[in-house]
Amino acid sequence: MKFRAFEVMKFWGFFCAAIFFVPNLGANSLILDENSTQIAQIYKIEISNSAKICEISLRSNPTTGYSWEISIENDDKIALISQEFKQDKAPKNFVGVGGKEIFRFKGILKGEASVKFRYQRPWEKSAADEIEIKFEIDEKLNPQVKEISQKK
Repeated sequence: MKFRAFEVMKFWGFFCAAIFFVPNLGANSLILDENSTQIAQIYKIEISNSAKICEISLRSNPTTGYSWEISIENDDKIALISQEFKQDKAPKNFVGVGGKEIFRFKGILKGEASVKFRYQRPWEKSAADEIEIKFEIDEKLNPQVKEISQKK
């Protein structure tokens, strides 16, 4: 009987954790609509804002040949200032380890801009995934994520 009670408790613990999961959207991020929040959870997108910089982290594994390529619409409003890959922790000399690509953007002019992220291999024409993130740049030039959409 004790074993069964433990299984029930374990199930409800996982169930409650799944219901109350909220992605890390940073302290200064706008509240995203339900669709944008779902996409952020699926892609494990992390968004953080600090000192007029918006940082977007996307899961990636360049050992497969794939990486996130970006194109900026309204590049007079927002600019990419850095891009880097951080590998997940793994045993020494372990190969094929994924991680996340981190993109840092800064606002240039007040207004709206969007960035399209395409997860693809450079030698292929089609992308495995496409995400668009729309930004609102305020009067202090702080870029805030307004919406996240996925091309299907």
